[in-house]
Amino acid sequence: MNKSINIKNWLTLSISLSVLYCTVTLADIIYVDTSATGANNGSAWADAYNYLQDALHDPTLTYGDEIHVAQGIYKPDSNSVVPNGNDDREAAFRLINGVVIKGGYAGYNAPDPDARDIETYETILSGEIGTLNDPNDNCYHVFYHPGGINLDDTAVLDGFTITGGNANDQLDPHNRGGGMLNYQSSPMIIRCTFRDNRAIYGGGMFNSNSSPLLIHDTFILNSVVLYGSGMYNLDNSNPILTHCIFKFNSAVAGGGISSAYSDPKVTNCTFIGNSVDDLGGGMCSGSSSPTVSNCIFNANTAYKGGGIYNFWSCDVNVTNCTFSGNQATYGNTMAFEKWLQEGDPSNVQIINSILWDGENEIWNDDGSTIRITYSDVQGGWSGSGSVGIIADDPCFVLNPSDGGDGWGDNLSTPGIDEGANDDYGDLHLLPYSPCIDYGDPNAIHDQNATDLENRPRFLDGNCDGQSILDMGAYEFTFADFGDIDHSCDIDLFDFTLFAQAWQTDKNKLTWNYLCDLARPVDGFIDYKDLRILCKNWLAGK
Repeated sequence: MNKSINIKNWLTLSISLSVLYCTVTLADIIYVDTSATGANNGSAWADAYNYLQDALHDPTLTYGDEIHVAQGIYKPDSNSVVPNGNDDREAAFRLINGVVIKGGYAGYNAPDPDARDIETYETILSGEIGTLNDPNDNCYHVFYHPGGINLDDTAVLDGFTITGGNANDQLDPHNRGGGMLNYQSSPMIIRCTFRDNRAIYGGGMFNSNSSPLLIHDTFILNSVVLYGSGMYNLDNSNPILTHCIFKFNSAVAGGGISSAYSDPKVTNCTFIGNSVDDLGGGMCSGSSSPTVSNCIFNANTAYKGGGIYNFWSCDVNVTNCTFSGNQATYGNTMAFEKWLQEGDPSNVQIINSILWDGENEIWNDDGSTIRITYSDVQGGWSGSGSVGIIADDPCFVLNPSDGGDGWGDNLSTPGIDEGANDDYGDLHLLPYSPCIDYGDPNAIHDQNATDLENRPRFLDGNCDGQSILDMGAYEFTFADFGDIDHSCDIDLFDFTLFAQAWQTDKNKLTWNYLCDLARPVDGFIDYKDLRILCKNWLAGK
């Protein structure tokens, strides 16, 4: 009896392993390269498909496969049937569950076709199918995921530039989502740039009942006639955004993100230089509950709510964020009102943040409950339940408004340093900032908590023996000046760590991000970083 059971178990295990083996070994790579001259069947770089649409319709494509796309420009209306395009504005790419599409490969003509660098080997998915530089005949959407295909996070797009979509029709669906339109679909988008897309709603991306996962994506120079130039979320769309950038987008409302009846979660993101005619330079939310943490809102402009605008009863939670240089007639940082005199007041919680734009930080026109704790607010704040408020200059490394101080000069004589000058400033904290170790002293010490740059949150920034959160998006550490081992002295131990990382980059085992001292960081340890270490040599608390 035991023997038969063992045989049965062995057969079951063997069959399971066989199925798993087949699943793994049958996974394949399909190649796409506009310059390949071979068989055009996707089997190798030399025989790569010339058009991405052909790869997406490959009859052998199965769950677990990958599509690798070489540098070049690919358009939704181009395939082997109509190789030069057919000017079909409704043409669009479509992701597939279980299939990962990767761009940024060197491709067929390169010494190493599999070499991958999404900046060096830019792979562009373009909706510009008609007259060059005339957006009026572009595709409505570069990507369109209609209801019914139900994409999940196994549908992955990694390393592309999505550009030239123009959803300028008056009717749904072709009035929304120039770069990507998602209906009941939640794909994963990694390291993609949505650039110069247009729409009436949602220039870069429009989500309806969709919750995509976005990681290290950039939305830049997108525009809309109405709402959400970077992204628009509607009807229970709850995207998760991590390390995303919204920059130089323009709209009537919601320069970066606009949300209605949705709850986006926005972490480690940057909103910079977005501009709107009316509401919410960075974000605009109605009947939504956005969660925003470790984010920068810098130099965004609006009529109401330079950083964030809220209406129709929003529950807003802002933690460890920095607002600076935003401008609005009403509420440089945030604005709250009953839009069209409808809706209930909002409930707002702002913790461990810096609001530094002038003495018009928050405009509350609907009686919203706003509780600010352990934050630096220009002009101060005395709302109900607020505690730990300071109103002192946060001492940014490079203040956007007045040129500020420099980064990495000797700790006793800060001044302008090479590489620090940026039109939008540098919102890291200088070592004498009052925001250092002045966040919520009761916060639970989560050793996994990190700041905007993924540095540990609980550091002893002022070297007083206590590790307390800093206010704002960046956690200060003397490691930025050369105290790499966090000992509060810049000494031989730091030099040893620096020497081990010398001449390395992020691809080397000896890479140490704490040694990338010069600003802006460039991902390489060299003489610029050594200069910072030497200037602060033997400095201490």
